[in-house]
Amino acid sequence: MEKKEIKNKAIQLGWKANEYLIIGDLEKARATYRQSYKLLEEIEEKRIRAVVASNLGLIAVRLKNFEEAIVWFKRAYDLYKSMNDLRGQAEQLGDLGSVYRDKQKYDKSLEYYKKALELFEQLDNRLGIANQLTNIAYIYVMKDSPQEALKLYKRALPIFESLEEKDKAEYVKQNIKVLIKEINKQYERTEI
Repeated sequence: MEKKEIKNKAIQLGWKANEYLIIGDLEKARATYRQSYKLLEEIEEKRIRAVVASNLGLIAVRLKNFEEAIVWFKRAYDLYKSMNDLRGQAEQLGDLGSVYRDKQKYDKSLEYYKKALELFEQLDNRLGIANQLTNIAYIYVMKDSPQEALKLYKRALPIFESLEEKDKAEYVKQNIKVLIKEINKQYERTEI
């Protein structure tokens, strides 16, 4: 098969995998994406392969196979890095942060989220910045650092509001209220 034919076959497999994903057949979606990835690897196609690798990472997360997710997100990250695609890199770093969050490896999660934040700041991608600020804030909540979390949520809120991301802004407002109550309780306990 010619390179173009292989690429077209890989794309068709990707569409088929998407169909399986939509109907909730994660195992068939994973197997089909893997076939697509293998063909794309054969012809050294990077961009589509990065997307497929990322999709495989997302499926692995849904299947609670976090180690596999890490492998796929790192592959996608490496491909985006080889193409100097900062946004792709930032997204994969954020996904890696989320996997480590789900594994309750909060220090590792924080490391990836902060790297993602740096890249989104370089790109001036405001939504990416706000999302990473809330991800980092959540980790600080889990690490029992409510004041650090509060600062980050307060930075994220006006960004979400300016982008008219109403649901995300509301989520952040609720978290701010809860954190203020918690900080006040902690303060009252130290006063006694």
